[in-house]
Amino acid sequence: MKLEAAARCNYDKAITFEFSHFMSPQSAYLQAGHLYNRYLEYFGI
Repeated sequence: MKLEAAARCNYDKAITFEFSHFMSPQSAYLQAGHLYNRYLEYFGI
């Protein structure tokens, strides 16, 4: 739906990211929590 809305505004390229699956500490995938921790570490958060 978001890509369709962007197309109506004449955008023809998009970069997307799904935080909840790939970086959320609450994800069912343990690796996601580790990636989130590395992100925080990298940015000193």
